[in-house]
Amino acid sequence: MPRAVTMETSEIMDNNNNNFYSEITDWIKENKPDKEKLSRHKKDLCKKYKIKEIPTDINIYLNATSDDAKLIRTCLQTKPMRTGSGVTVIAAHLEMYLRAIRARNLVQCAVSEMIMILTG
Repeated sequence: MPRAVTMETSEIMDNNNNNFYSEITDWIKENKPDKEKLSRHKKDLCKKYKIKEIPTDINIYLNATSDDAKLIRTCLQTKPMRTGSGVTVIAAHLEMYLRAIRARNLVQCAVSEMIMILTG
């Protein structure tokens, strides 16, 4: 069969993921949801696009355009955690983040963005 007629499974999944991320980003911009509504909508969209694992808020943020990321950041951010000593441990998994940055050809400082997201 010609290539134009058939799509490989990975290509279909990529299209589903791209559609998911663009739809959830648009929905967040329009509705400014709380965490509960966002979680419900993510589940609904995963069913719609047949995505097995529900993407995390950080994955949604990383797949948004830079303009959209600025608009949806407040809805995706978690509140900062307070500790008794005033010291908070932050674990940053930069490898996955850096891979996403390279894939989308963004020219942002990965470390400062990740720390800003995690600390609020």
